[in-house]
Amino acid sequence: TGQMSESGTCQAAAEFCGDCADVASAYLADNGMPCCLQKVVDLAIDGVDYARDNYGDKIESLKEELREVFAEQPDMIAMAEEKYQNALDQAKCFRDTYEADAQTKDECMDMEMEMA
Repeated sequence: TGQMSESGTCQAAAEFCGDCADVASAYLADNGMPCCLQKVVDLAIDGVDYARDNYGDKIESLKEELREVFAEQPDMIAMAEEKYQNALDQAKCFRDTYEADAQTKDECMDMEMEMA
């Protein structure tokens, strides 16, 4: 939304937790989430769950292989692990923010029925 992008705190999804999440929560508390955006958020969260459930073991295996390949470069391994953990943290923060403030699918369906 304009309010979030003008806040100066929401520059990238990789930095959602913290100030950006706070701005998003405040906005949603005051304005609610439009059902069309709710559908997009639900799909994004479902996509993260799908990737974790279907590729989690492969990701862990790949992480182990990369640790072996880059064993002589501990700084590279540390940076990659930090980036990976940040991605997990941001996804959790995104989920927590929107699940706390979102309407249920039933509420959206009821609103759509009322508008029809």
